[in-house]
Amino acid sequence: MKKENVLKGIPLYNAFGESFPSQKNLNRLTVPNINVPASQQQPSEMFKPWYKLCNDLIEGCNNHDKSSEDFEKWYEDRYLKNKPHGMRESIVLSPSKKVT
Repeated sequence: MKKENVLKGIPLYNAFGESFPSQKNLNRLTVPNINVPASQQQPSEMFKPWYKLCNDLIEGCNNHDKSSEDFEKWYEDRYLKNKPHGMRESIVLSPSKKVT
């Protein structure tokens, strides 16, 4: 017997009785009207702080990216400039001992 057929064979019953839900048991929900006042500001003025925050975040991200580029350039000028070309490109391994 398939699982779907097993579920179909189980009789359904209402724990609250056959008469539930009836009109006398259910209350109508009343929701008050919400009146939103019209905004006095123009959208460009209203979103100006948001635009400023977004621009500051973008500028901070760009400065962070630039600082890593500056470090890479400093590291290359300071340490990698004196290494042979093959060692800078990770093409040649440096020998651990001299072969005689």
